[in-house]
Amino acid sequence: MDLAKIRKKLHKKKTFDKETKGRPVQEDSPSTDTTVAEQADKRETTLVEMFCFRVAAEYYALQMGDIQEIIKYRDITSVPRSANFIKGIISLRGKIVPIVDLKERLRVKDNNTEVLQGKKRIVIVKGPKGPIGITIDEIVEVSSFNTEDLKPPPSNISEEDARFITAIVIFKEVPFSVLNVEEVFSF
Repeated sequence: MDLAKIRKKLHKKKTFDKETKGRPVQEDSPSTDTTVAEQADKRETTLVEMFCFRVAAEYYALQMGDIQEIIKYRDITSVPRSANFIKGIISLRGKIVPIVDLKERLRVKDNNTEVLQGKKRIVIVKGPKGPIGITIDEIVEVSSFNTEDLKPPPSNISEEDARFITAIVIFKEVPFSVLNVEEVFSF
């Protein structure tokens, strides 16, 4: 799926406000029903665009600003003597891009989770040392979240696992771990 198509689809959606119970909010014109004091009481919230996806039975998210593009899954050339989480490399328009297996990197157990044919993708991420591809099993959705909806990772996970996660966000009653790109792809 092309990143431009995802953004175009996202921009077509209307902004909804929790206080209006799903009715569209007109952003430029202040409501005549509310007083100035009530308008001042409303907190400013910042929206963050997230790309939500599934790897095995786990759900993750990346900020849209960290993603370069999304391509269909293709053959990956293995690299001898590379780290176990490096699946190999691909040529993307003449540029060599390393491909990381997130299942291995994040130590996700794959309990033979069903991968629907044609749903598997390679997401090209803007890594700290250049583009890096990650294999995912399924795209869930691109959505916007209020920054106040991003919760810190649970304190009971190990310090090594916590360094890969910047936040947790609940989407359609499912918790998504927001990945820390710099930590996941610093190797």
